Amino acid sequence: MIKFNIFFVLYHDFRSQSAIHVFNLANELVKLECNCIVCVPDCKETIVNIGDPLFDILTFDEALVKEFLFSNNGRETLVHAWTPRELVRSFTLKLSSKLNCPYFVHLEDNEEHILSRNLGMPFDQIKLLCEHKQITSIGTSLIHPQKCQEFLSSAAGITTLLDRLLEFKPSNCPGLVFWPGFDEELFSQVPVNYDLRRSLGIKDSDVVLVYPGNVHVSNRKEVASLYLAVGLLNRRGFAVKLIRTGVDHVGLLNNELKGALNPLTINLKYLRRKELAKTMAAADVFVQPGCSDDFNDFRFPSKLPEFFAMGRPTIMPNANLGRFVENGKECLLLGEGNALEISRKIIELLESADLMCKLGANARAFAEKYLTWKRAARKVAAFYDQVMHKSDKPFSFSMANESGSKSKACVNSFSDTLKRYSNYRSPILGYSIVRDYCDSIDHLNNLSQINHDLKDVQRPWIFKAIVGTTKPGKRLLEIGAGTPYIADMLADSGYDVTIIDPYEGSSNGPTEFESLTRMYPRIRFIRAHFPDGLDSAEEKEFDCIYSVSVLEHISTLEIRNFIQGILMWTTKGGFTIHAIDHVLRGLGADDHYNQLLRITSGFGINKTSLDAIIGQLETDPETYFLSAESHNLWRGTRPYDEFPMRSVVSINVCVNV
Repeated sequence: MIKFNIFFVLYHDFRSQSAIHVFNLANELVKLECNCIVCVPDCKETIVNIGDPLFDILTFDEALVKEFLFSNNGRETLVHAWTPRELVRSFTLKLSSKLNCPYFVHLEDNEEHILSRNLGMPFDQIKLLCEHKQITSIGTSLIHPQKCQEFLSSAAGITTLLDRLLEFKPSNCPGLVFWPGFDEELFSQVPVNYDLRRSLGIKDSDVVLVYPGNVHVSNRKEVASLYLAVGLLNRRGFAVKLIRTGVDHVGLLNNELKGALNPLTINLKYLRRKELAKTMAAADVFVQPGCSDDFNDFRFPSKLPEFFAMGRPTIMPNANLGRFVENGKECLLLGEGNALEISRKIIELLESADLMCKLGANARAFAEKYLTWKRAARKVAAFYDQVMHKSDKPFSFSMANESGSKSKACVNSFSDTLKRYSNYRSPILGYSIVRDYCDSIDHLNNLSQINHDLKDVQRPWIFKAIVGTTKPGKRLLEIGAGTPYIADMLADSGYDVTIIDPYEGSSNGPTEFESLTRMYPRIRFIRAHFPDGLDSAEEKEFDCIYSVSVLEHISTLEIRNFIQGILMWTTKGGFTIHAIDHVLRGLGADDHYNQLLRITSGFGINKTSLDAIIGQLETDPETYFLSAESHNLWRGTRPYDEFPMRSVVSINVCVNV
């Protein structure tokens, strides 16, 4: 099973939003049989503001003097720094040195933008001043432009809440995007809390907005827009009240606006989590103000999963999570994000009870599917395992890689990904090309940067070929999946996915069957060899059977029966799709050609067609060849003379049965 000793390092105590993320993530990781310790600078007793932890808590000082004697000494240890801010960076380096273990870094904001806003000058200027020693101290609550980059470059891995934050990831460092979740015990679809509203002097007929969150220099303007929108609505005859929670670290309104808007707002200041959930239940509508900019494009507001989970209609900017939801289905999206636009969106809701009900129900369904901490913890645990063991583990998929449209290696939304490849057509016999790989980097980043070898072009092609031939909802079978990287993405796409794999560790595959089944509950696993295991499982036929780098490993004696099994278990009119490693030149080339001939002939493809494809790819500048760097990864510890460079390509088969 995937088990680790994990030290999370927070920049503040448990009254911060980051602490809520770490609290829930650590609790779920403990349920996955990891040991977790959360380190805070001080005030560890503030944990009572969130809930009951399943993990241990230490202050920074305690962690540096304590000797750790874990009950299971076989588990590997790592430190996970929650942001690269100076306080965290400095302590993480000390702790990882003490423990002699690697560290990971979590990014949750555009730290360069925050630094710039706080110091009142462009980031490049700050960086230049630091380089010339004209700024010697920035403080511990912000990043240091030079030390931060060094810190990230030495990390074992980078985790983020949003794809845009991967732009700050060093190119040689693996990265994970996972979405935060909601506390399932606190945030649910409950009736409007009229008792609280009445206790605050709010009429039952009033429309109530609840905005939980602090105000700081980066979001002051957008929160002020929400206040102004409430004022505009009341001037137009709509009785709207705003309940605020949180702390204002900067001034929000001038004295004139305070006089006009304060009677329309109630600020309950800081609340514990249980009280916050009760307060949010008083809302008719939630509004996350803002627009697409250097702040909102790089963050995932922590309150959005809770808004959605409460089943209330939500208005939010067309940024961060807004790029993955459908306007008018799960929410209403803001463009400019100013007070006038916010007020118009609220009126649109108030004039349609059906729209309010639809948005609330769809938001809740979205949260249950994509915004849970169980889902996040499975991905984080798999990422740790992939990085620590250098194995083929998934680490960055959820809802179109939980990534978006405004940068390279992003997609507009999950539905856009399916739409993009719904007409994708692969020839019966072909080969992987650089153009297709570059398309995958741009639009399927989660599948194209895992192994840094041939699988990075094969996995995306398999996904595209399936989406282009087989509709969501159909039954799929992956043979020899190992860790279900493609299968997880296809399950998210709405397919009914089964995996058959003995999970015995062949070809460096995983053996931790129980942990995989627990981490991927939407996938059905059959722990057996293909095709014998299907007979014993009394399976039905599949609309598509696929594999990645499997067929070339089947023995000469078994390959004919293996392919016959594929054809037998594929429904009439269905597809069988396979990516095959093929050594074109070099060690083993003749054996690979003979095996490829057996495979293609088994699928009804004649030798003339195979030779024509091989002749074409040899002279095609678009052919995707295994790189020297990738070959070196395959070489491992073997001397080069034992495993010299070969010309390796991917042969792709897509047969309509």
